[in-house]
Amino acid sequence: MTDTPSETLKELLEVRGVDTRSFSNRSGIPVTTVEGILDGNGSIDKETAIRIQRFFGNFSVEYWLALEKRRRKAKKNLKSLNQC
Repeated sequence: MTDTPSETLKELLEVRGVDTRSFSNRSGIPVTTVEGILDGNGSIDKETAIRIQRFFGNFSVEYWLALEKRRRKAKKNLKSLNQC
């Protein structure tokens, strides 16, 4: 698996052969939230992490929250570098 929520979710959806709308409908996550995560701009909160975990069953809620925390930190660091 990769190190970002976006790439990890894309890979899991591809492996399972599930499209965005189907995942949204079956997981209960709004399609706009799923699309945001997939494009790298959306965030994963605890409820979203729970729904993703329930859908796939193979990664913990904590795993998804840790990925999200790293994504936010990297984004913050990049923003800081761009301000220099």
